[in-house]
Amino acid sequence: MPAASREAGQLAVCCLGLGTDPLALATEVLVAAILRADVFDALFGGPVAANDEGRVVSWPGLTAVPFTAEAVSRFAGGSEPIQPAGAAVPELAWRPRARLPG
Repeated sequence: MPAASREAGQLAVCCLGLGTDPLALATEVLVAAILRADVFDALFGGPVAANDEGRVVSWPGLTAVPFTAEAVSRFAGGSEPIQPAGAAVPELAWRPRARLPG
């Protein structure tokens, strides 16, 4: 399904850059996969609330976080506990949003 969704223009994958954690000396490739809502639901419907890696971040009444200016500000602006490279991803993905599948 992911390949068919990409070919149909319902999914876009963007390399946003590299992030480096100076304390861990680790470099990360920052990637965003943007899917239409129906494709996301088909692939990832029914996420769990928590697992061994932590808790799933969501907003009241939702099983995920919507891709909105408010959400980008919340994560990129330091309101949520997230490592700096990870916090850059929503902000970098927000910039080319007009080219994303809708």
